[in-house]
Amino acid sequence: MLLCSKIMLRNILIVGLGTIGKRYFNNLSTFFKDREVFIYKKLKNKSEKNFKTKKIGAAIISNPSNLHIHSAIKFAKKGIHCLIEKPLSINFKGVTKLVKIKKKKNLSIQVGYNLRFLKGAQFFKKKFQNKKKQIKHITINCLTNMLNWRKDKNYKKFSSSSKKLNGGVLFELSHEVDYLRWIFGDIKEVFAIIKNTGKLKSDIDEIARILIKLKSGITADINLSLINHYEKRDCIVFTKQGYYEWNLLKDEVKKNNKSIFKNKKFDINQTQIDQIKNFLNSISKNSRSAANLEDGIKTLKTLLAIEKSSKSKKIITL
Repeated sequence: MLLCSKIMLRNILIVGLGTIGKRYFNNLSTFFKDREVFIYKKLKNKSEKNFKTKKIGAAIISNPSNLHIHSAIKFAKKGIHCLIEKPLSINFKGVTKLVKIKKKKNLSIQVGYNLRFLKGAQFFKKKFQNKKKQIKHITINCLTNMLNWRKDKNYKKFSSSSKKLNGGVLFELSHEVDYLRWIFGDIKEVFAIIKNTGKLKSDIDEIARILIKLKSGITADINLSLINHYEKRDCIVFTKQGYYEWNLLKDEVKKNNKSIFKNKKFDINQTQIDQIKNFLNSISKNSRSAANLEDGIKTLKTLLAIEKSSKSKKIITL
């Protein structure tokens, strides 16, 4: 076991109670009833709400992305293990400091790329683990409409619509960059066009078109949108034997349009439950993290390179 008593590990702190934070709270309260959940807040006078961090064993950081590293450092210093919601951050400020604290305190720090727990993702990873030479090209799409996320509320009031807080489409939909690297290998070069069309009447970029070359030589393109008129989320792998299509909205895989795998118990919420289990086991049993701090850093470096490419209009080598 890492440095954390069983009593402390029963106490879990949630930092940030937005949409994702509330989902963490509901899942912990429903499926982890042996744990006591605390909500971290600051009162109007800036004083911390009454709880003692020395009794907290683990923290879930789900506040706006620009605050992730600051919050993680704050609690890691106190020896508290951290699960940081994706992305790790929207810049590299403080990341090196967090790495040093993690090593010094011997902590488990994970990043919330929960799509790695989809059965289709695991099927794809196993399918192409030793067959990457057969791959010709990969196309990934994540097309959604942010206006439909919270129809009962004004989207402009949420951090997702602020470039300063959450960074825009590239960071909001960073799962696609993460699972590309996780399934198919590390990224070598990127070229991108990221644009604010003005449709959302905010300062965030709403669309991104990204060209990628992996270290293996495989090429890929990623298409992201927050203003699409229909939902589409898939990964298509073109090979010498035909094409494989993983539909993330159904968690189903087809080969040449014939279904070869389908998660009959598909529930996107289950991926967060599995992520929490993995995080807690990484502390109590010292088991392998599904997406550790190093994974989060590699994905963040890729995101920042993509952002740099769009601004400079040049190919960026990682």
